[in-house]
Amino acid sequence: KQIRMLFRELADTALQVEEILSDLAPIDEAAEACKDATSALFVGRGIGATICYEGALKLKEVSYLHAEAYAAGEMKHGPIALLDEGFPVIAVATQSPTYDKVVSNIQECKARGARIVVVATEGDEDIKEHADYVIYVPKVRDCFSAVTVSVPLQLFARAIAVKRGCDVDQPRNLAKSVTVEYGRGMPVGLGVDIVEIERMERVLARTSSFVSKVFTDKERAYCESKGNAAARFAARF
Repeated sequence: KQIRMLFRELADTALQVEEILSDLAPIDEAAEACKDATSALFVGRGIGATICYEGALKLKEVSYLHAEAYAAGEMKHGPIALLDEGFPVIAVATQSPTYDKVVSNIQECKARGARIVVVATEGDEDIKEHADYVIYVPKVRDCFSAVTVSVPLQLFARAIAVKRGCDVDQPRNLAKSVTVEYGRGMPVGLGVDIVEIERMERVLARTSSFVSKVFTDKERAYCESKGNAAARFAARF
């Protein structure tokens, strides 16, 4: 019974992501305030810390802005020395067992003049006292928060990149391709999880509408010219 409940909640995350996509104004506002920075710090606790690694990676990947992710509980071991007036700190402070401790870390950053952007759970009005910008996500079980919280962090990175004049379709020095090796009859993608190229090609052939949502126009044109959509699909993720 509990497993079925978890599967239902996981399925609901699709609608919750759509809800996030319906209002991008808070993300754009936060990006506008941070676009001229030279560095940024992402902090969180528990699964929030793991999500921060994704946020920092995407920001440096598409905007060329140096970003570092750190477990909020370890800030005093070094990262807190980076903070000064206007330094962007992006915190994941969704409702979780570590929420109060994350808020305490946010207060420490705020006291040192940092510009605070917080990803928080809908209905959390108290967090506004500690943040300059708040991006809300629907309430989900903590173990599913990576699905919902990653979306605004990725959009935040994209918004900053666009405002800085970067080409988000083709970030510099990044190759959108997958090297494939065969071992024991199974194709294995290097740099991604196991990639079953033939199976993916069959799926993609049946789901052209899905491909149009996943790839940008430039990427679709590139895939068509190379005739290997499955490998490009794997590289996309």
